[in-house]
Order: sequence, then C-alpha cells, then structure tokens
Amino acid sequence: PRSMVIHPDGQRAAGPFDNYLGRFADNTLIFRDKGEYFLFVQGQPLKKVANCSEIRFHGITCGRELVAAKKQNRWGFINSNGDFNIPAAYLDVQTTWDKFMFVQVVGATKPNIWQLIDSDGIRRSKSSFSEIGIPRGGYAAVAETIAGKKKWGVVNAFGEWILPPEHSSADVCSAWDGCISIEIPVGKQTKCGLRDTKGNWVLTPQFDNICFIRNGKAIACMGGRSFETDEKNVRLFDLKSKVFGDS
Repeated sequence: PRSMVIHPDGQRAAGPFDNYLGRFADNTLIFRDKGEYFLFVQGQPLKKVANCSEIRFHGITCGRELVAAKKQNRWGFINSNGDFNIPAAYLDVQTTWDKFMFVQVVGATKPNIWQLIDSDGIRRSKSSFSEIGIPRGGYAAVAETIAGKKKWGVVNAFGEWILPPEHSSADVCSAWDGCISIEIPVGKQTKCGLRDTKGNWVLTPQFDNICFIRNGKAIACMGGRSFETDEKNVRLFDLKSKVFGDS
C-alpha cells in the first residue's frame, strides 16, 4: 500500500509515497518514494531532502529533533529542514534518547569504536565502547574491551556507569519509575535484577524476568513459576518490603 497526506476535507495534500517513515518534533513528516526522501509541512511545498542516500529512525517513528541520515557512505543527523546538524562523518549511528545518540568512529588506536554525543555533536562521555545494546528507557548496555575481552555494563544518557563493565553480557530489559531492569549472567544462567539510578541493586539478579515497574512495585517471574498477571489477580513485588502480595 502507498502512503499519502489527506486534508480534513478529504482532499489529497501530498503523495502517494512508497513509505511514511515518521515525523520530527515540530510535526514535519518524512516520506520515501522511489529511493528519494521528502519532507512535508502543512501549507508548504513538498521539499526533497538533497544529498541523502538513506534515512532511518531506529524504530522510533515520532517526536525526534534529529534523525539519522546517510551521505556518501557516512552517517550523520539531519533536522526537519533536511540539513545536516551533525555532519555525515561516522561509520554508523544509533539514535538513543531525545538529545543523545551513539556514533561509530574510526579509532586511531581502536577500530570502529562507539562514542556518545549530544544533539550538538559534543561528546558526552570520556568512555568509548566496542559494542552497544538496544537503548531502553534512557539506559543502554555497552561493552568495553578490557585486556582483549569484552566486558558489559550499563550507562545512562550522559555516559555515566549505572552498572560497571564487569560482566560477560548485559541487557537493559526495561526502565520505569527510577528503576532499571537489567539482565546479567548468574552462574550458567542469565537473571534479571533491578538497579536504581545511583547504581545500587534494589533487587539482586535472581529473577527469570521483570517486566513491569510502577509506584514502587514490580511484576517478576522466578524459578520457572509464573506469577499471576491477569487483570483479576496480579501478584506484585513490593520493592520496599520485598515481599509478594495480591494487588
């Protein structure tokens, strides 16, 4: 199916296009058609994005001030006018949070390292990373190569370590209400625990899954047993008393 923009009166405003990609924070819409990219603002002529071979949103399809764009085999970030706010100078990029993003650079001493920058292109952390996970809720699992081995930890949007790089793997499962659900190896298995924004364990990694956190309570699974999560009887783990109870 093709995409188009329709006025409230039912008249076509723009299109059809091959794909609708998403919108910027100022509601500028972006479309792809026959390998070219176009910007649409209500009441203004359709604008083609020049000197750009690829645009991607990394799964976040709305509300961004900048989006990743490729030019001559290098990646940067364009604004809603189609101009490169951050020059196309990187091997790869990963949009993370509203004003922060990872960029992959050609390192002088380490090949293809990742760094964390802000929307002005300023580096936010002194650390460099050899690999990054999927950012969630303002946090991301990242790896540093230490003595030839990858060690995983978790950083926030400023590149500060919430979980030090001490693990053979790590993953941010979710983050709500000041707690981050983190999965790390425990023995021969991987277990989930909760860590606060200061880097302290609220619940040590012992759960198979922690999928919901709100108002100081969490839903968790442990020991192969599933706790009731239906609307009639949800068993919640109280983070203060650290006991289960029916909601």
